[in-house]
Amino acid sequence: MLQANELRIGNWYNVGLTGQETPEKFELWTEALDFEAYGSGIPLTHEIMEKCGFYFNHPFYEIKNPSAAGIIKISFDEEGDDGFVYDFMTRLHYLHQLQTLFFSLTNGIELNYIP
Repeated sequence: MLQANELRIGNWYNVGLTGQETPEKFELWTEALDFEAYGSGIPLTHEIMEKCGFYFNHPFYEIKNPSAAGIIKISFDEEGDDGFVYDFMTRLHYLHQLQTLFFSLTNGIELNYIP
């Protein structure tokens, strides 16, 4: 289960019973009881990376940093089940983790994601 303190306002997550999840945006008025009972992270996949504006440039997914010169690079761990990796240390398994990292690296710019 996903806890409300794992998200920032504006992060996307899944809500609903397993197999019937739908993506929702975490808002100030999201009810904690429903959220903690039925909320789960949206697994980070190649498709989600592309929907967020990243493009694949083997071996990285890349996106231009809108707040500074340079590119944010995130790789996919093909060796194991460790998800996506930023800077060889930060493991990302869910969309809300990627959104929070992007927000931090870009000085407060939201990652564009449309489900």
